[in-house]
Amino acid sequence: REWISIEIHDRIIQPLTSLFQQMQTVFSVDPTNERIVDGKLLVLVKSAIKETRNIMNDLYPSDLGRHGLVKVMNEQLLELENRTGIKTQLSMGFCVTIPHSIEVTLYRIFHEALLNIERHSQANNVSVYLTLSDDRTLIELLVKDDGQGFDLETILNNSKSKGIQSMKRRAEVVGGELFLDSRRGKGTAIEVHLPVKEMN
Repeated sequence: REWISIEIHDRIIQPLTSLFQQMQTVFSVDPTNERIVDGKLLVLVKSAIKETRNIMNDLYPSDLGRHGLVKVMNEQLLELENRTGIKTQLSMGFCVTIPHSIEVTLYRIFHEALLNIERHSQANNVSVYLTLSDDRTLIELLVKDDGQGFDLETILNNSKSKGIQSMKRRAEVVGGELFLDSRRGKGTAIEVHLPVKEMN
């Protein structure tokens, strides 16, 4: 994943960025250039760069490699709090090294959960717990909010609920499970159990 992310940066992002800069130069000299203005090429290229960076981050979150899971989670919770006013807290109940593939999976599920909370929950408080199972074989992530909740059966049967399906699939790929609990007016809880040992 890291290698593919680097290749995308070097072989796609850099040429796109160079193209964008050259188009900006042309536009500054000739702002009426029909090919750039009418085709909205600058916007399209900028959007392509942004989406390609998102793919890179999905493959290998660089901040995760530099700072570690807990620090990145703390920073994202603080950003959510500053952006929305939602009160957040993070509790961690163990001190073990998490296999990298498991760490990335935890991060992606956590990140998707925060996106859903910000977009849909109307919550006032979010609590995140990262613990180790009693037999020390599972990493357990729990993300709870006190928002408006939703009808669980309706959401699970909705083919448009890509976020939840994505989280569930990410957990299953590394041999884990995802549990979802929500009721209207009672908030939502997402619980993930992932094996401590890295899967082959």
